[in-house]
Amino acid sequence: MNRRRQHGFTLLEVMVALTIVGVAFAGLITAVMQSTGNATISRERMLSHWVASNVLTELQVMQVWETGSREGEADMGGHTWYWEARIQSTPNPRLRRADVSVFLNEGDDYPVSTLMGLLADPDSSRDIPLPPPTGETGS
Repeated sequence: MNRRRQHGFTLLEVMVALTIVGVAFAGLITAVMQSTGNATISRERMLSHWVASNVLTELQVMQVWETGSREGEADMGGHTWYWEARIQSTPNPRLRRADVSVFLNEGDDYPVSTLMGLLADPDSSRDIPLPPPTGETGS
């Protein structure tokens, strides 16, 4: 009797291999989707922080001193951002605190980012004494 030995895979082996490859691809697709979502969130946070930084700088340059709230819009990264600045008194009479919150959509309850900064009193900034030059002491 001449038995021929067959070379190849059984149906069961092929099915097990396809199951393993399918599970691996599902895990890969999930990882790629999470990575894409994280990149989008990081981009939104970065752009909203830039908007907040720009608004705070504008408040400092315009020498805003009145307490209260201000709102506005800013275009950054191909999107319109909505911001709110709250200016409050501080224990130091020469400084005001400015909290700038940036929102992805108008009417959102939660900001994407918030930045806090200080505003100097435009009238008293001239009265702040400068430190002596390095190497010299005041008399």
